[in-house]
Amino acid sequence: MNNKKYKATMGVIAGLTVITGGLFAYDNIYLEKQKEADLTTIYLAKNDIQAHTKITPEMFDGVKVQSNSVIPNTVINLESVKGYELKGGLLKGETLSAQRLETADTKKDGNLLLEIIPDFVGDVAVQDNIKVYVQMSNRDTGEVTVKELFKEKKIIPSGEQGLIEGVSTTSTTNSNEPVGYHVNASEEEVENYYIAKATGQLIVIKIEDVDTNSISSKEIKPFDKNDEDVKNASKESATSNEGLAVMTYTVESGDTLDTLALKFKTKNETISGLNEGKTTFKAGEMIQVPAN
Repeated sequence: MNNKKYKATMGVIAGLTVITGGLFAYDNIYLEKQKEADLTTIYLAKNDIQAHTKITPEMFDGVKVQSNSVIPNTVINLESVKGYELKGGLLKGETLSAQRLETADTKKDGNLLLEIIPDFVGDVAVQDNIKVYVQMSNRDTGEVTVKELFKEKKIIPSGEQGLIEGVSTTSTTNSNEPVGYHVNASEEEVENYYIAKATGQLIVIKIEDVDTNSISSKEIKPFDKNDEDVKNASKESATSNEGLAVMTYTVESGDTLDTLALKFKTKNETISGLNEGKTTFKAGEMIQVPAN
């Protein structure tokens, strides 16, 4: 091979080497950086999260996705929403979006810290979502009615007012007094609470559902201070089961002492007293309950 052909061949090889190196750099460095630049982090719930829970980073996994596939209002900066509350619950693996967050503008619970002191309460604790009912007896007929005082509330620590700065409306200073549960409430809700407390027995039940928006109480009407049932109610009611008309009931799945008392418009003690003091029942079991 003469010198000219050798030099030409080496020049071609060198050129191909440069082109190959350039393509490699383009594919493996430039394009990779471009792909990384086109990615956005979204946040998925690690586990089921109940409604009205405050957001913390530990609750979510960050996942990178193509920016052009991110749905509007998806949260892409978790620090910016830290401390916000969820309006509704999130299921495991569900994406966090701004539409699911409760802000000071959308929060409807009010800016007062109310202490609920129930007459009957299930197994509830701080951060649980609860429903609150009031059970009243007609002072003339003795007929028992149940009204829904609060459809949903979240129990919060006594020193915490949630997203809105609040003030305490009550306080428990005597260790012998019943345990109270603190919730955020509006002025109207505080007024309704004290009217309900004065006219009936308060019942607090934990909401087990992740999303409280799915909870409905079609059979139980909301508490209305102007309702005739409230005006004619008496807090004093008989505690004896003597002379009480009873019937047999087959326990259904999900029935508890709390739900049975609500269903048959009576007290937990009445159901328990009619069934040899039992407080738990199995599905399919035949028990005695007040006849409606």
